[in-house]
Amino acid sequence: DICISWSVGNSCFSQPEIVRSWAEIALATGDREETLDALARLTILEPANPEAYLRYGLALATQDPETAVDTLRIADELSAGGSPIARQVIDAIQVALREEDPAYTLAAAGQALGEVGEWRLAAWAFLEALLLNPQYTAARAYFGLALDQSGGDGLLELERAVAASPGDPLPHFFLGLHWRAQGDPAAAVDSLMTAAELDPANPSIAAELGGAFE
Repeated sequence: DICISWSVGNSCFSQPEIVRSWAEIALATGDREETLDALARLTILEPANPEAYLRYGLALATQDPETAVDTLRIADELSAGGSPIARQVIDAIQVALREEDPAYTLAAAGQALGEVGEWRLAAWAFLEALLLNPQYTAARAYFGLALDQSGGDGLLELERAVAASPGDPLPHFFLGLHWRAQGDPAAAVDSLMTAAELDPANPSIAAELGGAFE
């Protein structure tokens, strides 16, 4: 009962396992601010735990990629042998920062998060990129993919991306992946055929198209 309300004075707020559960629930319900608050608290409660810094850094990358780099570096330094996940995301963010485009940096962070399996976090990063640049078609396509990969439904975002940039193979490709996952190979073939026509040398598209035909 003492854990119903979160506040600094709440005794539960000093118990790492409870705060960790709070972070997991916030992430599962899509509450980014609560997730960030809980994960930031964990780095205070467990200052020698590289996982605490990794989780906080990954979540922070969905909002402030440049600041997240510092937190992810701590995770890397605290990890025995370093943290491959932290390094991968750091590298992606640092390369993107050279473009001096906040939306692009957020999208790059989202792609890196997706590559390490953090699709729910990736969706937050792509959504943030779209808030900065609603015309960012690639970010919208990736947002749809991230929604699909994290248990949501990315169809609307994927269709919007296709409509906004019909000559770009990426939205068609991701729409094909959506239909394959939904068990509709005929619709998948239509989208993947278009993607293949636009990018005939792409082996990933060819492989998915072959699977859809099969």
